[in-house]
Amino acid sequence: RRVHGGRQLGLMAQIPPAQFDNAGSGEPSAPKPAMQGYLYKQSHTTVKKKQKCWFELWGPELRYFQDKSSNVASRVILINGCQVSEVKTCSVTIQTPNDKFARSYVLSCDSSDELQRWRQALLQASSLPPLVRSLNVTERVPIVALVNSKSGGKQGASLKATLAKHLGPNNVMDLANGGPKARIKERLEQYGVDNTRYLVCGGDGTVGWTLQDLDFLKDHGSLSPDVTVPVAVLPLGTGNDLARTLKCGGGYAGEKLLPILHAAATSELTQFDRWKVVMTVKG
Repeated sequence: RRVHGGRQLGLMAQIPPAQFDNAGSGEPSAPKPAMQGYLYKQSHTTVKKKQKCWFELWGPELRYFQDKSSNVASRVILINGCQVSEVKTCSVTIQTPNDKFARSYVLSCDSSDELQRWRQALLQASSLPPLVRSLNVTERVPIVALVNSKSGGKQGASLKATLAKHLGPNNVMDLANGGPKARIKERLEQYGVDNTRYLVCGGDGTVGWTLQDLDFLKDHGSLSPDVTVPVAVLPLGTGNDLARTLKCGGGYAGEKLLPILHAAATSELTQFDRWKVVMTVKG
């Protein structure tokens, strides 16, 4: 009998988060952002309004959240290669010509000294190369999206960019490149077993494929048999009998992803069993 995740999410191993080397010192430590704090973000609507958000700068990625306690970023902005303007009227403008969602971001704060520190950090970040591995922030529940780009009439292919908007590009993995086994093994090789939750985006076949590959990783020593991995489902296409049974819905229809990702990060974990039934015809 195989035990895996269920309902919104599945099981979760109570394993300490992975540790990281501290700037080449060789000593393990938790990762820390270069800058963090509350900033005001100017809206992109016709009527310009300022929204107070919690910002964190991780290498060349600037992430902002609705508040400090939020589990999922409202937006991940790729700073590398962008232009950061001079401070004018107590604000900083980031020009993002390659951003699919916004061409620029205007940020401000109450302290001019604090804003100068942010500007300097953003200038340094703009010259950094892109991250080659996903972030693993121990203060939040990491979510890795496993997307079947061929599911739902290739609905998954268009979904990847929107998921990357909230999770960052390295936390969105296309199952067309090696399948769930390769993608989960890649994550394990980077960070070991941690509290990552996997969001499987696809049909019932994709979910079964993922759970089967988790079994394979356990059977071949990449995962301990005692370790359980939480899995959430974002159903794509039609049918989706398993997703309906787990009350994950009958199919994604373009709803806002942030509430879905928040549910994936915070939902109660529920166990369910997987069975293999063999039917034999006699006579």
